[in-house]
Amino acid sequence: LGYKTTTFLGDNNLQVQSYFAMSVTDGVAEDNHTGRLYITLPNDTYTFRLLYHARNEGFNPEMGFADRLGVQQYMVDYDLTPRVDLPFIKKLVFKPYNLNYYADINNTMVSRTINFSPFGFVTNADDTFSIFVKRQFEYHDEEFELFDDVVIPVGQYEWWQTEFQFNSNRSRTVSLNTGYMFGHYYEGERTSYSYIAECIFKTNSFYSLSATVDYKDLYSFGRSFETKELGSRLTLDFSTRLFTTTFLQYNNETEQMNMNFRLHYIPKIGSDIYVVYNHLMDENDEDSFTTLQQA
Repeated sequence: LGYKTTTFLGDNNLQVQSYFAMSVTDGVAEDNHTGRLYITLPNDTYTFRLLYHARNEGFNPEMGFADRLGVQQYMVDYDLTPRVDLPFIKKLVFKPYNLNYYADINNTMVSRTINFSPFGFVTNADDTFSIFVKRQFEYHDEEFELFDDVVIPVGQYEWWQTEFQFNSNRSRTVSLNTGYMFGHYYEGERTSYSYIAECIFKTNSFYSLSATVDYKDLYSFGRSFETKELGSRLTLDFSTRLFTTTFLQYNNETEQMNMNFRLHYIPKIGSDIYVVYNHLMDENDEDSFTTLQQA
């Protein structure tokens, strides 16, 4: 269910979206529904968003997918984007408040992120830069392995982080998305940091090539460790009805590389043919790879 208007309280934009769903599963008669209400005011100089989303433990999407059940999500987000008369700058960007809050069905808080942006801008070329300050809370009722033998015990955790983000206009021949974050992480007593960068090459409309690096230097529970995730994607558009995507990804926790190739052909509108190939490889002591699985 959706509703849109451009005349809310005068000339403001307003959008409302909602859904409700229920599943029928043998042996499950209660807590088998999910629903969401999303309200946004997407305007030129400000944007306001309000969200409530509930997914009960008995909801079973069968053929679909739900990433997390038995939770309620509350989100409040407010952006100020005034236009300014400055060289090369189209808009300033401020985020006075953002709250993303998760609770279980019994209304016990399990996760909360509060962040604000004291400064940011959008250039005349639609490049963006932002600074974020974030307060993170997590509650874990079971211990879990974070990396190798670094285990997060049961308990409540809260920490501060600061992040810088720069995203260039994706319509450029070469575009760059990058971010740098530093602060504490879980029970880390010293500053941890992470760096992520994506570079996209697109010299014509027939192909695009991207490379992504996600690097984290973390310190938690008396342990220092590094995580590395590398990715690359090649998209070839032979025509409006024939295109391929090849994706490679590697991370140093599993020390595995996965390759996914997909060919999509549309012989006529309404009909689709896919050819998909997956190849999983494992890194050995000689820094070479052996095949684990092909499909």
